[in-house]
Amino acid sequence: MVIGQLQAVERLIQEGFKPSRTILLAYGFDEEIGGKMGAAFISEHLYERYGANGLYSLLDEGGTAMAVVGGTPIAQPAVGEKGVVNIKISLTTPGGHSSVPPDHTNIGIVSKLVSLIEDTPFRQVMDEYNPAFKYLQCIAQHTDEFTPEFKQKVFRSTWDPSAKKDVLDYADTVKELKYLVRTSQAVDIIHGGIKTNSLPELVTIDINHRISIESSVNETVHKIVDNVLSIANKFSLGLYHDNEALLEPTSNGHFNVTAPVSLEPARISPSSNEQWRIFAGSVKHIMEDYIYPNITRPSVVAPSITTGNTDTSHYWGLTENIYRYRLSTMHGVLEGHTHSVNEHTTIQNHLFLVAFNYEYIKSVDEYAKA
Repeated sequence: MVIGQLQAVERLIQEGFKPSRTILLAYGFDEEIGGKMGAAFISEHLYERYGANGLYSLLDEGGTAMAVVGGTPIAQPAVGEKGVVNIKISLTTPGGHSSVPPDHTNIGIVSKLVSLIEDTPFRQVMDEYNPAFKYLQCIAQHTDEFTPEFKQKVFRSTWDPSAKKDVLDYADTVKELKYLVRTSQAVDIIHGGIKTNSLPELVTIDINHRISIESSVNETVHKIVDNVLSIANKFSLGLYHDNEALLEPTSNGHFNVTAPVSLEPARISPSSNEQWRIFAGSVKHIMEDYIYPNITRPSVVAPSITTGNTDTSHYWGLTENIYRYRLSTMHGVLEGHTHSVNEHTTIQNHLFLVAFNYEYIKSVDEYAKA
């Protein structure tokens, strides 16, 4: 994303382009850990210079790329992002020699907790202001992906509970949609035990949640605390949550639950104003003229949300028009292996990204009135 934007700007400079409004290129070095030392200080400077809502729009990475769905090219820029909370759970027990173990060691108890957490996923939820719902409406209206009957269910789902359930059940079967309509939970880190002849005295797990836009940090934490409470009662253990004793410690030990990192879901950017029309028009032009020139159906730019998080939270007060979109025909997470082995894109997609940034900058300069 960074290189694509810089190459687009270099090209504009080479052509002698002189913008009528200021173009800001702002890149933090710690985006992956929340931007507290990068974007936080950049945004503070921008607030001082431009004030609240002082920016026309903001373009960041994210979104779910684009694809041909039911014969129609569909782009899915994110106009919102889910919240996030990392929950750390520790279990402290007396320990002892491995030759005389309890029926369930510290690790065994935590394993049962992990199983309970994973066996009780967060409920599906999709209100009509969720961009995922607007995306499904676009699919129903502009493509042949759904049967006529299911299309009607999508349109009726705002007021018909039965139709809404069917739509949510469908979303649950599609990996790209499943976590746009529910809070995710992933047990990513576990530590415990130091040697084979000693019972573990401390086991910790870290769980990452991406919070649905209809939910909150508090609701997410509450669900996990309830899971821990169930296991603590079963094994006669104490439970602390944020230094408050929900169950007093016992001779068997105690749990401790904290949430060291959290961010509420982002507010949703408008998808019907001038800023959106110029942004979507730029995406649409690149799709129709360069990416899918042989498809006769008009392309569609459908608002969506991103399951990951960026550092745009520091800029929320500078503009309501935040578009998280790295234009590509590859799904960054499912195909580009984001944050994993061999994270990559293709040369062709990189060139599409350069072209889009070039187009968007010129379009805003020429057509923006706000």
